[in-house]
Amino acid sequence: MSVTVPRTVAAGERSTAPGTGLGFRTVGFENDFASGVLIDRYVVSGDGHARELVSQLSSPMWATEEILGLVEWMRAYNEEHPDDPVRFLGTDVLQLRQLSFDEISTYAADVAPERAADVDATLAEVALRGEPYEQFAWFFGLAADERQAVVERADDLVRLVATLPVGSDPVLKANIDQHARAIAGWYENYSHDTEFRAGRERFIADSIAWWQGLTGSRVAYWAANVHTAAAPALSYSNPGDGEQTGVMAGGHIAARLGDGYVSVGSWVGQGEISPDYSDPHPHPFGPPPAEFLEATLGRAEADTYLLPLDTDVPGDVARWRAGAATTLMIVPSLAGDEDPAAHTMTVPSLAEAFDAVVYIDESSASRLLGR
Repeated sequence: MSVTVPRTVAAGERSTAPGTGLGFRTVGFENDFASGVLIDRYVVSGDGHARELVSQLSSPMWATEEILGLVEWMRAYNEEHPDDPVRFLGTDVLQLRQLSFDEISTYAADVAPERAADVDATLAEVALRGEPYEQFAWFFGLAADERQAVVERADDLVRLVATLPVGSDPVLKANIDQHARAIAGWYENYSHDTEFRAGRERFIADSIAWWQGLTGSRVAYWAANVHTAAAPALSYSNPGDGEQTGVMAGGHIAARLGDGYVSVGSWVGQGEISPDYSDPHPHPFGPPPAEFLEATLGRAEADTYLLPLDTDVPGDVARWRAGAATTLMIVPSLAGDEDPAAHTMTVPSLAEAFDAVVYIDESSASRLLGR
């Protein structure tokens, strides 16, 4: 995983948040928005149960003791610093949640009861069809033109919700608008099977920008290297999707913030990970092929280190930094005896994509909840 951190809260505006942590007060996680809302409520007010919330993240691979530890630490920090809270933002569109539909409906009934029937009718046309796997099965079972019709109705929902009155709580209205955008973002993201999912990457970047504008918070965006890389475009490949090329979330953010965006990539030489959506469990990987970035990083004397990519270095090293790099990019669908080295990411320039590298020679698998 990679942590990338926008230095500025908006173009030309510096964060003045108090306390420690260089002003960073939000973890933006590769998780759907509505699930993030529930976790944010927990870390701010204690509403809910941390273990249950973490067990319901967008991917079962994230239901780990390590993520639970982060969420519990955030809650403990806020109990000690109620005037300087840390927040949790779900940046992604990986799942739909009934929470989004319920909160939009409730809001419409409260602020514009004469329009609530229209809002509910539009919500019904894009409603959830059961559990996540049932929702996917229903939507993927539609013909391409039928999927597009649902996407258009979800876009109608965004426009309809945007016209609702602000009421007495502008922050609440902003969150209701984002719930609508998250619904539309999910349908747009999954409306095609094989194309590069450009809409997802734009949604992530837009969500972070929206949150910064709403809260003034510096954001640590935690997601896979492929999402956080600041390259204008990159390519990735795996047996299920083939080769895809496009602008990732980090590329969009970097284009907006320039030097206000810092991208830190992290790589591991070998060890175990816990992929496989259907049955997460430890899976060995490595050592990497000789041509991979991990193999080069692994030749250093140190087993674990942070390598800045923006310092003055000799010519050969500078050319290596400026050149293309291919790394592992192990997708969650990795299962069985599949070779992790078949899952790759290639950036045209390592230094353009990342401001620094964190390297760990060997990793252990995350500790899955309930295992």
